[in-house]
Amino acid sequence: MAVREWNRMDNWCLLLITGIVSVPLLTNYCLDGSSLPATLSVITRMSQGIGTVFPIRVGALGTMAYGYSGASFQANVFYWIPALFYRLGLDLGHAYKWTLFLLNLLTALVSFWCFQGCSGRREIGWIGSMLYTWCPYRCSALYLSGDLGETAAWTFLPLIAWGLRCLYTEDAEEENGRRAGVILTWGFSLLAVSSTVLLAGAAVLTILTMLVMGRKTLQKRRLLTVCRTLALVLTVNAWFLIPMLLRLRDVSCPISDGFFLGRSQWGFDGKRNDGRLGHGTGSGCRPAPPALSLGAVYAEIFCADK
Repeated sequence: MAVREWNRMDNWCLLLITGIVSVPLLTNYCLDGSSLPATLSVITRMSQGIGTVFPIRVGALGTMAYGYSGASFQANVFYWIPALFYRLGLDLGHAYKWTLFLLNLLTALVSFWCFQGCSGRREIGWIGSMLYTWCPYRCSALYLSGDLGETAAWTFLPLIAWGLRCLYTEDAEEENGRRAGVILTWGFSLLAVSSTVLLAGAAVLTILTMLVMGRKTLQKRRLLTVCRTLALVLTVNAWFLIPMLLRLRDVSCPISDGFFLGRSQWGFDGKRNDGRLGHGTGSGCRPAPPALSLGAVYAEIFCADK
């Protein structure tokens, strides 16, 4: 597929999509999100630790006894951006807002490339980018939740759909298999350092897709691509995944306390100091809408191929 060079119309499309979704950032205050206090607390603590240790570990006290334990159950890599802004002299609110603006810009670009790659048409790429970037659930995570990790993960979810599309709808030649492997490796690696919950959701959907595709999945080149991708993702993110798994081995999960997989549910409950996994104070099983949306994209792509 021949890709046209970037032109002036593309600049206007990118400006329109990013500008409209960033309108709530024009206020002189931060919209009060359910996870915002914990997010701002992590940013502050990380800015204080820059240049001293990596990864910077922010425990229950540093997250106001809420949500993940940084560097144990969530990598918090994208928290470095506002932390650096804050360290360079911006006030906390502006550092956080500039980070959200950059994530909006990156989301528009990544989703454009992915939808264009899936459809082969530039206009479809921009329409898909607009619908994805303006998705109500994404805007809710962006402005009403205040979870920076989940917001960053939304930026890279389209890479998983594009990678699976390349894996199953193109000829299983070595070059195409390598391309699908590179896209999936980038997608899962960026999800791993953004949000553990959305990483788990994307992994489950990928496994279900592989099961649904049946014999296509069992072709030798595709199996090799999947195995190489898995090995690369685990190797690149071993610095975070291994400590997380070791930490999971040392905690207990009390079902009677209502533990569930949610937006900020893997973490330490600040009300007790026994190291158990607490249920947090989130709002239900938030990965469900993205899972349904991504599943619809998969179904559309594969049904059209058949």
